[in-house]
Amino acid sequence: MPSNRLRPPRTLYRTNKSQLAFDLFWNWSVVFVACWIGYTSDILVGKLLAILFIGTHLHRIAILGHDGVHFLFAKNRRLNDIVANLLCFYPLGGTVEGYRAWHFNHHRWVGTANDPEREIKQGHLYSIPFSRKRFSVVFLLDLVGLGIREVVKQLWVIRPKQLKPLLGLIAFWVLSVAVLLTVGWHEVLVIYLVSIYPSFWAVFRIRSWTEHIGIQGTHRFDPGVFVRYFLFPYNTWCHYEHHKWPTISYQHLPAARECDTAVEILSTKQLFDFFSGKSYERR
Repeated sequence: MPSNRLRPPRTLYRTNKSQLAFDLFWNWSVVFVACWIGYTSDILVGKLLAILFIGTHLHRIAILGHDGVHFLFAKNRRLNDIVANLLCFYPLGGTVEGYRAWHFNHHRWVGTANDPEREIKQGHLYSIPFSRKRFSVVFLLDLVGLGIREVVKQLWVIRPKQLKPLLGLIAFWVLSVAVLLTVGWHEVLVIYLVSIYPSFWAVFRIRSWTEHIGIQGTHRFDPGVFVRYFLFPYNTWCHYEHHKWPTISYQHLPAARECDTAVEILSTKQLFDFFSGKSYERR
């Protein structure tokens, strides 16, 4: 009988650096433009929309930084970490070194009592059943600050354990704040910080639910094109494939999906039916 599990071709393990550079450039361009719109807007709606777009695209930047955690930015590991820190982790209050130690343990112990994600994803906000209506309410509450405690806890558990990366993070923020205050962009700083806490987390929570909540392994699903951009960017809907082949870049995870047909792929509706405690019809 033919196998329904194949080894991904070697070409899938090569990161397209030009695509990576464009993706980083695109998201930071949106963040900068949204910061400017929020700063210059005279109406509250303009500032709120700017905050929402900044938070959404900072989440996308964090997803790109995840490739840096797996040393996929550059073959030179020192250069890899410099780029990942400056363009992805420092601006979000973390370091690639701190997140890597935590994240690699997650890969090693996923679904077990030793999985460090259990420290974050626990309690009534991560307990099944969880209805669609409740997801909507929690999303709106996250937008007004519900998740601030979880954000702080996440930053604490991924904090760098060594002095050098910690000093790099502190230096980045001291310099950034000094520049913004010197040029009088106090409001830009406030808008940016509010976008992370809580706008970033509202999107982060929805995506994180679709990874491991409710099962010992990893969910496998396929969302629509529109929600991919805002909630599941850069093929994070292929999280099953990422855990199976963690050294394959986000760019090639959909192609890697074709190498394993053994595990059922759910629709977004089926997955959220599962979360809400409903049964779903298998394809």
